[in-house]
Amino acid sequence: MAKQVFVLGIGGTGMRCIESFIHLCAMGMFDDTDVHLLALDTDKDNGNFSRLKELKNAYQQTKGVNKSQTALKDTFFSANLKYYQFSPDYQKISTFSEIHKYTTKKGKSPTETDLANLILTDKTREFDLKQGYRAQTHLGSMLMYHSIIEEIKTNSKGDLFRFVDSLKNASTTGKPKVFILGSVFGGTGASSIPIIPKALVKAAEIVSAGAVNLDKNAFFGSTLLTGYFSFNTPSASERDAQKVIATSDKFSGCNDVL
Repeated sequence: MAKQVFVLGIGGTGMRCIESFIHLCAMGMFDDTDVHLLALDTDKDNGNFSRLKELKNAYQQTKGVNKSQTALKDTFFSANLKYYQFSPDYQKISTFSEIHKYTTKKGKSPTETDLANLILTDKTREFDLKQGYRAQTHLGSMLMYHSIIEEIKTNSKGDLFRFVDSLKNASTTGKPKVFILGSVFGGTGASSIPIIPKALVKAAEIVSAGAVNLDKNAFFGSTLLTGYFSFNTPSASERDAQKVIATSDKFSGCNDVL
């Protein structure tokens, strides 16, 4: 039986890492292996999604139609790639206040809103989440965790559910390896990487009705990328329009990176 490997690429950096990983698969470095690739980002229109999917399709076409869903040995393009993607739905409800009904709860659940006031500024509660978490990792970690769990509970046909179901199945016959790739100097990666193991453990528990414990049945690892590029300082008008915006000077090591 083919080995089972699960690789998550989080945010734009994580997806670029998966691209490099696919090239390693093309070199034949993962013989007799089913590789499950999950691309995860807050921005569903991120061009990295389409670029990654095109590369995966090119890999399978080069491998050949009859062999594209088979793990091979001692050859190029040996790994069997399975691709999934997930992005939280922030199209209709796109701020923390809207998601958690902050205004409604203000009178009914003052303790909850007092806690939100303690850890989130007014602008953090109101900025548009469609373009990412903007270095607000305390907010992003909470929202991404709950987005993953909600998706698992409500969409059994989705890519994320199928990824977790495959991980659950692999954990019942062996100890699958789960590897996470992403940056820790932006928003999505820095928010999501810390909670991914916990979220997957909970998701597998839901999918298996409590029969699977990934804490005991899977190995987790990660590569974390620090600052490798910088971006222009936002203008005053951009700051006003965006409410919250990330700036390079706040990230260690980014100031002198192009």
